Amino acid sequence: MAREYDCGDESFSPEEQRSLKYLNYPGRPQVMKASLAIDGGWLHQNEDNSVSIKDKETGETVRIDERYQYSMVEITLEGLNIALVDAEKGVTLREKLNGEIEKYYADPNRYGHYVYYPDKGMFVHYASRRMHQLALVASSSRLLQHPDKKMSWEETRDILSKVTPGIAGASVGNSIAHTLSMTLGCQSLKIADPSPFKLTNLNRVRAGFLDIKWSEEQAVVQGTFDGSKNKAVTTAQQIHSKDPFVRISAYDEGVKGFNVESFVDGNRCESKCTCIIEETDDLNTKVELREECRRKGVRLIMVTDAGSIAHVGIRPFDTDPNATLAYGASDDELYSKLRDYNLRGDKESFFGVADLLIGPHYKRDEFKGIIDGKIQRVFASIAQLGSTAMTGSGIVTEVIARTALGHKYPEGFMLDQKNLELISWGEEV
Repeated sequence: MAREYDCGDESFSPEEQRSLKYLNYPGRPQVMKASLAIDGGWLHQNEDNSVSIKDKETGETVRIDERYQYSMVEITLEGLNIALVDAEKGVTLREKLNGEIEKYYADPNRYGHYVYYPDKGMFVHYASRRMHQLALVASSSRLLQHPDKKMSWEETRDILSKVTPGIAGASVGNSIAHTLSMTLGCQSLKIADPSPFKLTNLNRVRAGFLDIKWSEEQAVVQGTFDGSKNKAVTTAQQIHSKDPFVRISAYDEGVKGFNVESFVDGNRCESKCTCIIEETDDLNTKVELREECRRKGVRLIMVTDAGSIAHVGIRPFDTDPNATLAYGASDDELYSKLRDYNLRGDKESFFGVADLLIGPHYKRDEFKGIIDGKIQRVFASIAQLGSTAMTGSGIVTEVIARTALGHKYPEGFMLDQKNLELISWGEEV
């Protein structure tokens, strides 16, 4: 039985085979056009209103009870009907929606797409891909525009949908993935993190028990010791639960030397990233990603939440191939600090590298007190606020969307939520 994604070429490299693995992550939804599902025998409606389908991964027939079947078609089409009723009468979108509604009522069972979520045993009937994804961005309307405001809605959507973000780190990165999906409606996304979720992550991640734990049955299938889910896989599953049509690569091994080139530059099996959002805690990975982005001419944006401060740093490798890896510091200085950290591994050497990568402004108030040991440190991990994580996610999404449309931002800036202060530095890029 064919997998959901396949390069179609048996000569692909080990790195390309890993790309297939990331695309076919555990629990990935299986999508099929409704007419093909019925006519091709993938789907069979039983007399008790259950459905039987063939799992594309295992080839086994799976029966799904009526309790676990959902239809998103009518609420999608009706939502668009309401959204377009006054604004788009007689215009292209209105006409296309009317055509979709006619197709649906002419043959409801063969309209749109059927999607099977194997990890949850759920079966969903979606509207056509175009209508579903149009509904997801309908309320964004024309709030994102080119600086001259002369670009049409269709032209704007074409640019934003083609943005392919690569997110390294899926704690704050989880929120970034959600805000990017909601705001840009991008058709391709990569998310990387080697770590499983822990309950202590949920102070800054929108997730519940279904997101951080496999069922007992699935834990055995996945071979996990305690049933915990990988952060990148969970993020991919969450995005796919609202839009099963997006092409998502879940790098559950994180970004390392053996896959960093594919993560940034793509290959025959996955797309090149248009930007990298670096949110990992690993200092060596931070530097390695910057090196690869500079080699490939890809913009890197770092997001840091430091207490009540949301910090964004931009390395414009797409427009300046000679830009240093860290703003305001030479590469030699950064490499020297990194060697010192790899030899010593203590707090002082860690912040020696972090200070170069982030800049001098982020240590403030309670966060500075905890780092300096003047405020009691109760837990081992670096303290983080969910509110700051959400703020940083929103800011970086706005930066990615607007720079794709031609706007410019300073190389570094930070928003201090506590003191309502904005500080920026560097050139606009």
